[in-house]
Amino acid sequence: MTLKKKVLVAGMTLTIAVVAVAAAVSLGAAGESINYTDLAKIKAEGMQRSQVMELCSWLSDVYAPRLTGSPMAQKGADWTVAKMKEWGLANVKIEPWVNRNGFDRGWTNDKFYMAFASADGKFPIPGTPTAWTPGTNGLVTGGVVLVTAATEEELAAFKGKLRGKWILTQAAPDVAAYWDPIAKRYTTEQLDTMELQTPPQPEFGITPPGAGRGGPGGAPAAARTAFFLAEGALGTIATAPRGHGIYTIGGNRAADPATTLPAVAIAAEQYNRIARMLARNVAVTIEAEIKNTFYPNPAVFNIVGELPGTDKADEIVMLGGHFDTWHAATGATDDNVGVAAMMEAMRILKATGVKLRRTVRIGLWEGEEQGLLGSREYVAAHFASRQA
Repeated sequence: MTLKKKVLVAGMTLTIAVVAVAAAVSLGAAGESINYTDLAKIKAEGMQRSQVMELCSWLSDVYAPRLTGSPMAQKGADWTVAKMKEWGLANVKIEPWVNRNGFDRGWTNDKFYMAFASADGKFPIPGTPTAWTPGTNGLVTGGVVLVTAATEEELAAFKGKLRGKWILTQAAPDVAAYWDPIAKRYTTEQLDTMELQTPPQPEFGITPPGAGRGGPGGAPAAARTAFFLAEGALGTIATAPRGHGIYTIGGNRAADPATTLPAVAIAAEQYNRIARMLARNVAVTIEAEIKNTFYPNPAVFNIVGELPGTDKADEIVMLGGHFDTWHAATGATDDNVGVAAMMEAMRILKATGVKLRRTVRIGLWEGEEQGLLGSREYVAAHFASRQA
């Protein structure tokens, strides 16, 4: 990570720490003066002895990815609890959810191999299995069929034609060129204008996993999968219109592996190449070996810890971020950087010894990627339940 990025993360952490201490001690309230001495301690600790990048590395390089209900999620939680206890935070613990929210199976992908295979040679196909789908029965080889049909009538045309085949589940997407930088800094004038506009739509044709006709997560997809399974297909392959090797990944935690096919997401470059070959009536063969493991009744939880306040200890200043990630990457930006920033803010407040009137509590949630589940479980357990 560049020095500029390190400074940005450190600056974000310092901002969090300063805001937290301001809320915890009522800085600037009527009759109170700003404690510049404590603020100077916080700045010095954060800028001169920051541990935020070290935390980011442990969370992104060592204890990742952390799909909710996976063994790595538990290992990461154990490390996080030990670290916060090492700093001297109080009431540090893992809080199991009362409601499992459909996480009856944990899941890991243990091996993924896929390649275009023909008499003329092979080329690798990078990809990732969709979470909570089964693996293959060892190394399997089969032809490829493009199936965009969604209705029963359309699917009927493929009756008896899919046994031992891999299914491309969508038409080859158009991949927009990146003429402008994906990341950009807005001017004050642009931000003011944006406040008056409707929320922007996703760029580059990006849609969430499962969105759209026959996508991997909707009701039409369930019927299609049942049809493919009954017809003896080897598995399904999907993509996203991103380009540059980028693709989206998701998964249905409630899926029954006995009634689900191996499902794989691959980059648009490889997907579209295969689709173009099929459009030219060139036979395509894919070989693959996918090993996935299911874990019954996995641990699902949140992680909490706090710095107790003094005369207003029953008033809580909350810091939080989601601890879970998807399994295709390290989760560095979603949300390891947030978790590291929150942890570092707590460390700074403890290390400086600033006096806190209110309790400052950190909450790290699981199940965010499946619908803000961990934070809702925390609210239900500590404050009040509400309808989803």
